[in-house]
This record gives sequence, C-alpha cells and structure tokens, in this order.
Amino acid sequence: MVELWKSLLNPDEQSSSTGPPSRPTKRYLNNYEIFKIFNDAVRGLQCLHGSKIIHRDLKPSNCLFKSKFPSDYTPINSTSSFKRIPTLLVSDFGESIVENTKRNSTGATGTLEFCAPELFQLEPDGRLKEFSYASDIYSLGLILYYLCFDKLPFKSEGPELIRNEISQFEFLKGFEKIRKISDDASSKDTLLPEWIEMIKQMTSYNPLKRPTTEQILSVMPDIYQKLNQVEPIPTEPPSGAISPDLGTSSENLEFAVDGDEEEETQRNVGARGFDVDWDYRLLVIAVLGSINLVYRDYPLLSNLQFMAIGASVSPVVRSYVIVIELCIFIFHLAFS
Repeated sequence: MVELWKSLLNPDEQSSSTGPPSRPTKRYLNNYEIFKIFNDAVRGLQCLHGSKIIHRDLKPSNCLFKSKFPSDYTPINSTSSFKRIPTLLVSDFGESIVENTKRNSTGATGTLEFCAPELFQLEPDGRLKEFSYASDIYSLGLILYYLCFDKLPFKSEGPELIRNEISQFEFLKGFEKIRKISDDASSKDTLLPEWIEMIKQMTSYNPLKRPTTEQILSVMPDIYQKLNQVEPIPTEPPSGAISPDLGTSSENLEFAVDGDEEEETQRNVGARGFDVDWDYRLLVIAVLGSINLVYRDYPLLSNLQFMAIGASVSPVVRSYVIVIELCIFIFHLAFS
C-alpha cells in the first residue's frame, strides 16, 4: 500500500507532448482518496475486533490493495468514483492475539512508530502493559496521519528518540503548517478538518478516550455527505453504514469473500456493528480454537489459527474452518 499510494502522480505535473519528459512529481492524496482507503481500513479492523482479535502490528505495509490500480488512474473527485480504487485489505496476522491473551514479549512486538504510548509502560508487577483494541486504534490513527500527510509525525530518527517522542506525546502538533485545512472538500490540496479531529481522538494519550471502530464509522457518513454534497444519507448508528457500494467489514480482511458469499456476509452486519450469525459450528470452532491456542510453539500454525478464527465470521466457510482446526489439533497431539 505504501509504495502504491506514494507513486500516484499528479496529472497536472506530467510532461507535455511537445517537450522532453519531466520527472514525475509526488502529490498528496485528496479527501476522496483518503476517505475510500481509510474507510476500508476501519472496516477491516472492525471485522477483526468483532472476532475478538487484536492485530498488534497495524501499519501501512500490512494493508494491501486487493488488485492493481487501473492503468489510466487519475485522482478521483467524486464519491461515484470510489470503485476506481481497489479494496484495501487488512493483512499479516503473525502478531495477532485473541482478546485477553497475556503479553509474553519484551517489547519487540509491533512496529515502534505505530505503537501506542501505554505499551512502553509497566504494570505494578513489572510486566509491560497489554495490547488492546485501543492500541490498534492508535495505530490506525497514525495510518490516517500518513494518508493525510504522506509521512509520520516524528522528528527523531533513532528508536530510543522516537520512543521518547511517543512517551512524552509531543509529536502531534502543527497540522496546518504541513497542509492547509479547509471545509472545501473539492480542493485537491487541502484537508477536511474532520480528518484532523479524528487523528487527535484516535491517538489520544488516554486509551479510554480513543473511539472504537464502530464510533469511527458512525461519523463517516457526515464526511461522505460533505464529499458528496447531497442530503444526509440514511444510517443506523453506531455502525455508520455509508452506502451500499462501500463494502462491508469482512471484505476488508485478506481472507475476504466475494460474489454470493458477500451477500450473505452483509446480512450478518447489524446495527450494533458486527453481529455474527451464531450456530453449532461456531461452538466447535471455539472449543478447538481454545485448545489449539494453548500451543504457541509453531508461529506458522498460530498465524493460520488466527486467520481461521477470523474467517469463521462468515457462515459460508465455517465447515472448512472446522477441518482446519481439526488438522491443527491432530498435529499438536502428534508432535507436542
């Protein structure tokens, strides 16, 4: 994702047909592009959190576009053009854990620049504080910052200096000095103030003040309305479904389903966020998954385990997930 959006060129800066080729010029993403990409990222994370999974290493390089951009892509300037930007998928669950799993690392988990400040703090017993849904939200806030400003906010370069900046929380300042902020949604050079407010809330020093994915999605229709410049669209708070063509949470994970499966997945997204259609297969998956999670000696199997648990939110694939869980269980019995 990083290299792809950084390579998007400003068509106004291209060379003329009569002169020699000029060097391509980088540009900022406009408000429409930011909306589409960020909305996909939030919905992917919503699906993970709805499955009780904490990503722990959310960053631009762990978000992948589902397909290539059109060869004739130019910056979009309307909501009707959202489909020209491929769906963004949240991926790489190698560091992911199930909710309430105890942290057993010494601080190397995650990527430093995207780590929340509380993760450097110690509990009274001397252990590092645990990753949480809120720490994922903090990482998502820095992804939004990167989308808006094409860089991260840190002034330092060394790991210890960056860690100090995060701990002292003195880096999120001077937004307007980097890029002009304006309510003019159509301007390609300015940012909507809603993005700045969202960054501030998502990267709050206090984890309890950070919004959930559902709360983030609940304000997206207001931004959509400003971009679309139409009457308010119908919504069912707090899930904040924006429009029928913007996709569902499960589309934005690497194991997302397509076609007929997508329609069934959409029926499982309720007004409270991500409501799963429970059946006996989920109970089997939960039991086998809990047993398999006891064994953490095989990282590749652990990664497969988390992907399987996440995929089980779709009723269509639950039978296949049970087969995967059984295979992992038999492997552990044979070799552990």
